[in-house]
Amino acid sequence: MALYRNQRENVSLLRSEGHASASRYTLAFMWNEVRFVRKRINGRIATDAVMMNAVVAQAFAGGDHLKNLLEKLQDGE
Repeated sequence: MALYRNQRENVSLLRSEGHASASRYTLAFMWNEVRFVRKRINGRIATDAVMMNAVVAQAFAGGDHLKNLLEKLQDGE
């Protein structure tokens, strides 16, 4: 029963990220896609944390740190 619940959670995660036919994926393919999706989500969370830290630092210390960080993100770094 736990395996079934885990697979339903994986399908739900994949569907929320745009995988409309995730329920038809083979197990191996689904597990790989879930790893990719989680990696992307964790990357977004890390970027948000860095940005929040830069905003707070900008508010207290001033300087160009936030501007430089935004420029790097726009350049794809």
